[in-house]
Amino acid sequence: APLKHLELARGRFLAPSDLEGRAKTCVLTPQLAEELFGYQDPIDDTIHLAGDYFRVVGVLAAPPASATLPGSKTPPPQP
Repeated sequence: APLKHLELARGRFLAPSDLEGRAKTCVLTPQLAEELFGYQDPIDDTIHLAGDYFRVVGVLAAPPASATLPGSKTPPPQP
């Protein structure tokens, strides 16, 4: 199923060829990219996860401050 409401800051999403070829590639959230790489560009670098190495192909854009995830609970309006 296509990913909805996600935008890239840089790089690309996983391609069908990544999935078909079982490529060890990943797309990071902006928070994780900053935590792991600081201010360095993580594209084409690798991360170590669960005993394996994955090549970073993309980084998601940070969601707008007012965005909510579908299905998430939003606080009730304040009177």
